[in-house]
Amino acid sequence: MPELPEVETVVRDLIPLLTLKTIVKVEVPGKKLRRPWNPLWSQLLENQTIEKVARRGKWIIISLRSNLQLLIHLGMTGQLCVFNQTEPRQSHVNLIFSLDRGVEELRFRDIRRFGSADLFPSQLALNEFFESRDLGPEPFNIPEDYWLN
Repeated sequence: MPELPEVETVVRDLIPLLTLKTIVKVEVPGKKLRRPWNPLWSQLLENQTIEKVARRGKWIIISLRSNLQLLIHLGMTGQLCVFNQTEPRQSHVNLIFSLDRGVEELRFRDIRRFGSADLFPSQLALNEFFESRDLGPEPFNIPEDYWLN
């Protein structure tokens, strides 16, 4: 399972590749993740511009200009990478987000399918989800004096 530092690295790599890109189409090649992808989400994501990519715990948050929040968990073997649309698709690709004019694709691939992708209608709904998970503090938000005790 990717640990928090690996998820942080994925997020940092994705920020310059995704920020201000527009999702023009979502494909679900048929390989289900831990929870099923709602077909309505594909329609809701079309023509949405990505404002921000962030992390909370091991979840990757893709915030859209419309305030929709795409939440991705890599599970045990998940990968989230941007490819040129002409590059052959690997096996076990679960979700494909075509970006801008279809030149690039964000591909979510999870061989063991323990990962997940969910869409939240607002930042408030996403915050409520995280509050229900009783997550610990973010490591970069712990005050320095905490470590000195």
